[in-house]
Amino acid sequence: MPAIDGQAMISAEYDLTERDVIWARLWFLRRNKGLVALGVLVVVGVGGFIIWSLLSGTDLWSLLPFLLLLAFWIVFMPIATVQGSKRFYRTLLESERHTQMRFGADHFEQQDGESSGTHSWRIVQLASENQEAFYFLHRSSQIRIIPKRAFSEAADVEAFRALLRKALAERAHLLG
Repeated sequence: MPAIDGQAMISAEYDLTERDVIWARLWFLRRNKGLVALGVLVVVGVGGFIIWSLLSGTDLWSLLPFLLLLAFWIVFMPIATVQGSKRFYRTLLESERHTQMRFGADHFEQQDGESSGTHSWRIVQLASENQEAFYFLHRSSQIRIIPKRAFSEAADVEAFRALLRKALAERAHLLG
């Protein structure tokens, strides 16, 4: 790991893929407590109404609007999220897809063909990890994706995980 300003930095470089964007948006959808709570209310409310209607002998055609609402939530929301992610990815310039990042103990640096910046770890509200990537949720509801393929060695992934645990403490929800 190179030292910058006396601080060890972990480097990552990657080209964002459509799949990265889709998984990040689906991750955000699952992490959005308001949407999850609304989804639970819809499923429980509609499910309860359907059960009540069946037990009370109500005409099944009267359930159609509620079944459509349930189908919207369970089927349409994920499909719309995937389609929106694909549309968003197509709008990115090629230079915006290529990203270089460096991570230090108190900040991280990001650079793509269109912009660059240095950010304090304080802006990261939540960090999470799955088998393929790390995800950051910023206070501004912006999602940052760092695919594991961006690290040149497996040891860099472990070092990055340790850095996140130290920098973010309870805000880091990591696998290993």
